Amino acid sequence: MKKDYKFNLHIKDINNNIKDFIKYSTDSYFYINEKNEIESCETKDFIKKEFNGKILFRVRKSKKNGDYEIINPVNIFSEKKSENIDILENKCWWEISNDEGYVLNQGDILKFGNKIYEIIHLETFNENKYIDLNNKIGSIFDIILNKNRYMLEEFEKDKILPKKYNADNPKVNLCNCENEFIFFKDLKNKIKVSCEEKNDCITYYSDNLFCEKCGVQYPYKFIINENDNEKFFCLMDIKPPLNYKNYIILEYLNNKSDIKRKIIHVININDVEEKIIGRNIICFDGKNKNRISKDHSSLILDKGKFIIKNISKNGTFVLIKNGFKITENEINFKAGSFNISANIE
Repeated sequence: MKKDYKFNLHIKDINNNIKDFIKYSTDSYFYINEKNEIESCETKDFIKKEFNGKILFRVRKSKKNGDYEIINPVNIFSEKKSENIDILENKCWWEISNDEGYVLNQGDILKFGNKIYEIIHLETFNENKYIDLNNKIGSIFDIILNKNRYMLEEFEKDKILPKKYNADNPKVNLCNCENEFIFFKDLKNKIKVSCEEKNDCITYYSDNLFCEKCGVQYPYKFIINENDNEKFFCLMDIKPPLNYKNYIILEYLNNKSDIKRKIIHVININDVEEKIIGRNIICFDGKNKNRISKDHSSLILDKGKFIIKNISKNGTFVLIKNGFKITENEINFKAGSFNISANIE
């Protein structure tokens, strides 16, 4: 029986060895084997295998339009925990071009070299618009109240309430320690938040946003749902200066080498100039600077949209959420440590 189509994958591994895969399938999964090589299997055989997070990507035929596309194989945001940041490394990243660039959206996750950031807010100037950032911004890994991790201690009506308790000061557990509840305001008073401004960018950071007992990093922001109403609580208050009219807010995600530090950048963008993003801005932790170019990406504001372009040999990538179409023209993406190009014959 003739297969529906033929697609080519040109893969460059961590040793710069190039290997061509030619597969004839309408739906396949690609994963890393024990030899750190890419293998594949058809979807019908997928449930028979165990991958332990080593799945890279999936090729499937879109039910909507019949096009063949490359997607991330699972819903990587189904559990919004910091542990999932490690999983991001083995997912599918589209390489942003030098010419056309990419239009940024809130919630996009970007990779500059080996550093991963999430866009938690985009703002363009409007003198008649009031922005309450405390009720706007928040990382997908922080903002959702995960009932298995973030616990709210409820006070029974027939008991005397602690003096510190009120609707704005709940008693919460934000780490992995059992029965370790603390009043929100007491915890916030313990958190030391610093900020530095350089190159038209202000960086907020905290070195003690973590539990000293279990080592888990607290969310800098979380939501508690009470009577179907959402209430925001911030351990770090992010307040861009008044002269920042057009800006993006980036949260540094992959600080697993220094989990004690939370870093958030607010980058101001002039509406008539190109903003260069490089290691002077997005390498605040001072580690692995060799992977971040001095001039890594350029950012411009065009008709109310933020457009980012790559200008580094190490590449600028955006996490693929909804898949992208495979065409006759070669497309480039990254999965794990592999640089891959794909096209259809």
